[in-house]
Amino acid sequence: MMENKVLKTTKNIVVGFFTLIFIMGFFSKSIVNLFLPKVQVVSAIKGSIEKSIDLEGTIEPKEVYKVRLGGNVIVDEYFVKVGQEVKVGDPIFKINDKYGFKGEDEQIEDLKLLLEKEAVKLDRLKNSSFIIDEKNIEVLEDKIQSKKNEISKLEQLYESGAISLSELERNKESLKDLENNLEIKKILLEEKKKENLLEIKEAENNIKRIKNEISEIENKKKFYAKVSDDGIYYSDVDGVILRLNQVNRILGKDTTIIEIGKVKGYNSVKFVAYVPDKYYYFVKNAAKIEIETENKNLVPDAARIVNVSEVAENKLIKIEAIFGDEAQGVPVLGQRLQGKISKEYSKENTIPKVAVIPYDGYGVGKEGYVYVVEEKKGILGTEYIAKKIDVVMVVVGDNQVCVRGLETLEKPRVITNLSYKIKDGVKVHLWD
Repeated sequence: MMENKVLKTTKNIVVGFFTLIFIMGFFSKSIVNLFLPKVQVVSAIKGSIEKSIDLEGTIEPKEVYKVRLGGNVIVDEYFVKVGQEVKVGDPIFKINDKYGFKGEDEQIEDLKLLLEKEAVKLDRLKNSSFIIDEKNIEVLEDKIQSKKNEISKLEQLYESGAISLSELERNKESLKDLENNLEIKKILLEEKKKENLLEIKEAENNIKRIKNEISEIENKKKFYAKVSDDGIYYSDVDGVILRLNQVNRILGKDTTIIEIGKVKGYNSVKFVAYVPDKYYYFVKNAAKIEIETENKNLVPDAARIVNVSEVAENKLIKIEAIFGDEAQGVPVLGQRLQGKISKEYSKENTIPKVAVIPYDGYGVGKEGYVYVVEEKKGILGTEYIAKKIDVVMVVVGDNQVCVRGLETLEKPRVITNLSYKIKDGVKVHLWD
C-alpha cells in the first residue's frame, strides 16, 4: 500500500515537471516574440507588373477649315467670337466695300488663249530640227576631205616639177578657207541650239506664270462668290470658331481670315497630349489612352492612339488619339482631360515595389536590396532571420518590380513592411 502511494506520488511529480517545462518553454517563446519585429512576407513568383504614365491633353478638331483671301481686303467687323459655334449660312464677317472688294474683272479667257499659244510654241521649239544645218556641215566636211586628197596629189606633182609652187599654195589657201567656214558653221549651230533651249525655258516659264495668274483669278472669284453684294461672308461649314484675324487692316491675298474647327461629335475630334521624350518607346507601342472622367456618359473613357511624333519639341513628344464611332456626348474644344497609358508585363521574381530599397532611385538596371526571411532551428523551435540580398531591377512598374538576384534562393519570402528595426541577421516574427 505504501509502495503504491510512493509510486503514484513519483508519477505525479514527473508529469508535473514535464508540464512545467512545456509551459515555461511555450511562454518563453511567446515572450521573446513580443520583442521581435513583426514582418509580413510575400513569395517572389511570376506575376503581372503594370506600368503607366499619367498625362494631360486637350480636345482638338480633326479637321480645320480655313477661309483664305482671294485678294487684298480689309475686314470691317466679325459677327462671331472665338469659341462660338456656327452653322452653314451663318454670317461670319464683313469686307470693306471701298477697298479691294471684288477687284477688276480679269479676262480669264484671254489668259487661257495665251496659255494655248505658249503651249503650241513650246511644242514647236521642242521638236525643232537642225537637220539642214547638220547636213551643210557634213557636205563641207566632205569638201575639205576631197581638197586634202587633191593637195596630196598636187604636192607629188610639184615635187616632180609638173606644177608651180603658186598653184600648190593657192589650193592650200582654198583648203584653209573651207576649214574656217566649217568652224563658223559649227559655232552657229551650237548658238542656234542654245537659243532654242533658252526659248524653251522662256516658254515654260510663261506657261507657269499664266497658269498661276489663272489660278489666282479663279481662287479670287471662288472666294468672292461666297461674299454677298454688301460684303458679308457666310459660313460654308458647321463648326466652332478657332481663330479670327485683325479688323481695319489691309490683309494680303492668301492670308487666312478665320479658322473653323469642323465639329459634330466625338468622331470629329481628337485627344492631343504631350509627354517627356524619355517615354517615347513606351508610348510608341501603346494602343490606347484611358480617359479619367467622372461622367462617362458625357466623355468617352478611352481613345485609340493613332500618331506618336518621332520628333521631340522642347523635349516633349506629341501624341494624338481618336475616339470610337460609338462615343456619345458633345465634345468641348480646348477641354483639358486627364489620361493614363498603361502596359502589363508578366515576369518571374515579381515582388511589391515597397519591398525594394534602391541605392539610387527606382529604374531599369538600377541596384538595390531586399530582406528575405530564412528559417533556423533553435532551442525554442523554429526561428526566423532577416537576410539582406542585393538585387537588380529588371522591370519597374507602378506598384510591382521584377528583380534579378533571388534566383539562387529556394522559394524566397521577401519582407514587405520594412522598418528601421529590420536589419541583416536580425530575428523577426512572422505576422500571420
